[in-house]
Parts: sequence; structure tokens; C-alpha cells
Amino acid sequence: LEWLRTIAKFNAFRHSWHSEPKRTFATLRNGDAEARLHLCQYPRVQLPARLRRRAALVFWGANWLGLRMDGNLMARRFRGYLPVAVDLETGGFDPSRHALLEVAAVTLGFGEGGLQIERRLRWPVLPFPGAAIEPASLKVTGIKLDDPQRGAVSEQEALRQLFRQVRKDIKRQGCQRGILLAHNAAFDAGFLRRAAERCNGKRNPFHPFSTIDTAALAAVAYGHNVLSEACQRAGIPYEEDKAHSALYDAERCALLFCKIVNAWDAGAAAGLLP
Repeated sequence: LEWLRTIAKFNAFRHSWHSEPKRTFATLRNGDAEARLHLCQYPRVQLPARLRRRAALVFWGANWLGLRMDGNLMARRFRGYLPVAVDLETGGFDPSRHALLEVAAVTLGFGEGGLQIERRLRWPVLPFPGAAIEPASLKVTGIKLDDPQRGAVSEQEALRQLFRQVRKDIKRQGCQRGILLAHNAAFDAGFLRRAAERCNGKRNPFHPFSTIDTAALAAVAYGHNVLSEACQRAGIPYEEDKAHSALYDAERCALLFCKIVNAWDAGAAAGLLP
């Protein structure tokens, strides 16, 4: 921050004799601390290339720091990790043999009401070559593999888009890594990890073994670890006919997590919790 301020002031006063600069202010926030950069524009002067590059660097640095500092609330709350709610629909229970059929993710962010949903993502997935699919799994999920309207993509493409979006959100929120948030997270984490290995996914943004499991959190907060019952006890609408849709389950999981986190934070702010 001091480095950017020094460059901005140097550019301002170094060329003040050419024209009166029109000052604009970029406010960068870092918790309760606030700093102002005096960024200058010169409407009537063509600066040398070296100084134009330096000015561009100042504006780039200000924008980058602004994004990182605005997102520091998420980084501070979860120790540098970005929780991303993920739900997978599969062709069975063995991540090595059974197909990945649907991937959904819900990203989170802090707003006026606390932690809340920001974005919903979904990818129907084509089974990988040689994958096993149990008829009972298709019956539970209601997925029709031969449906021309399904719009399925390859497993590799689905993971590429998912990981790219998570990496963007990690950077935007000022975090270092994503952490998988799911209901019975071991199941989803195992399938996601095995699928990434099949696709040679070298830039998996999720922590390799840590997860956040809303089944455990709900058992503590509401006395029940089944998603539908936990949502009902938390006052979150849950429609049974939409269950086992990856996006719907990921969304319910995200809402449940937000409810627990916001209630905990409110209690801690009121001095009712440690």
C-alpha cells in the first residue's frame, strides 16, 4: 500500500507543472483500517511511455488490492479457506468404478444479512469410458442418460469449469484455497478427488483432505443429521420431489450452512458464545 501511494504521489507532483491533475480517490478497505490512494489523471498531457506504464501499474495494483481487501472478511472468518457447497449425483458408491453423472456447486459470500448464496452452478456429466452405473442409482436420481435435452459434458470439461470458477472466487474473496462443503462430505470429496485424478486435474483448488460436513454441523445445531429433517428444523423449505437433484441438494446444504454460521456469529457478537 505504501509503495502504491508513493508512486501515485510521485506521478502527481512530478508533472504538476504541466497541468492541474483531476484527482480521483480509490478507497481500499482492510477490516476497520482505511487508506486512500490519490490517483491522478492528466487530461491535457501525454505522459512518457515509462510513466504511463507506471501509472497503469498503480491502477492495476489498486484494483487488485481492492478486490483482495473487500474479500478479507471471508478469509478471516474461515482461516483463508473459501467454502464451496458441492453435490454430486453418481452411478453408485464406488468412486473408482461408478460414473459421475451430475455436478453442482454453490458459491458463498458475505452480504448485509451475513453469509449468503452468491452463485449456482450445474453440469450434467457424461459417464467416463467403462464406468459402471447401477440401475437403482438412476431410479433414485431420476437421471435419464439418453435424454437429448440433458446437455451433458465430459467429466474433464465439467471439472475444468468448476475448478476455474472456484479459483476465480478464491482470488476475488482474498482466500488461499477452497474447502469442499457438503452433506456427508466424505462421499462427495472421494468422488471429486477420483474424478480429478482420472482427468489429470493438476489445479484442483480444494483442500486435499479437509472438508466441512453439514451433517455433523446439523447434528450439533439441530439434533439431526439428515438433510431434509435438518432443513425443516432450521426453517429452510425442503421439497422431497426435488431431492437428489445435485443443484437442489447443494443449495439446501449451502442454506443450512449459512443459517448455522450466521446464528453462531450473532450469538458470539451478543456474548452468548465463546
